[in-house]
Amino acid sequence: MKQPLNISILTFVFCLFFFNSIAQSNRISKCDISIVLETSDGMDNLSEDLVLRFLQTFGKECKNNAEFSEFSNDILFKVIQQNAEMFCNTLESNEKQIELNEIIENLKNPINDSIDLELSINNIANTKVKPETKSKLIIAINSGNWNQSKKIEKLKDSTIMFFQPDSTEFNAILNSKDSEGINEVSSDFEFYAYRIINFYKDSGFNVSISDKRFFIVNDSLIDKLGQESSYGIIFVKNKEYKIETGVFTDVGIGEIITDYYKKE
Repeated sequence: MKQPLNISILTFVFCLFFFNSIAQSNRISKCDISIVLETSDGMDNLSEDLVLRFLQTFGKECKNNAEFSEFSNDILFKVIQQNAEMFCNTLESNEKQIELNEIIENLKNPINDSIDLELSINNIANTKVKPETKSKLIIAINSGNWNQSKKIEKLKDSTIMFFQPDSTEFNAILNSKDSEGINEVSSDFEFYAYRIINFYKDSGFNVSISDKRFFIVNDSLIDKLGQESSYGIIFVKNKEYKIETGVFTDVGIGEIITDYYKKE
């Protein structure tokens, strides 16, 4: 009877030590610059575990730690540029283990001007994560940089925005299997768009045309490349929006405007 009891005690002690070791290894210290350094050194071979441990180091208590704040902010953007898919998936899968608000605050305040915000935004936009996740992250990155942004436009109420491909997108279409008739489509789209722009120039509507990729209405991000066509119109009303893709005549566009903005 004595020997089995000793074995049971040893087994219990071993299990206690084992699980305590796991708990210690999984406990992440906020503001831990050694993990940031590990992430920096492992940038070419990131793992989900490493990215998670890195993201867990962000916290409110780190704001007065200048060394950590500067280094971690720089590495945060580098992680996004290296593997945005892993970054976004890690955020979505571990919401309760990460202080998302602190990540958002860091994205709103890039530590230096050399950080490529456009690359960061495009990388996140090209991931397969939820639209809500993309919106939060991209809006955060762009929030303090409206004047510098080349690819994002914030749309206010009573806006009618015609969107079309930029030169890079147009050339890509021109060299693809979908190139047939693209020149005519582009010409017709611009012709009718400018007729509407001229017709409504003295009205209460904000009517314009843009080749930007992203548009923001309230807290929603619209990615032109996620639409059925790179040609279309965004109608904004009461902080909501409606999108119509394709080419319409000025008469057809007028009917959509009348119907969408009619007084209820």
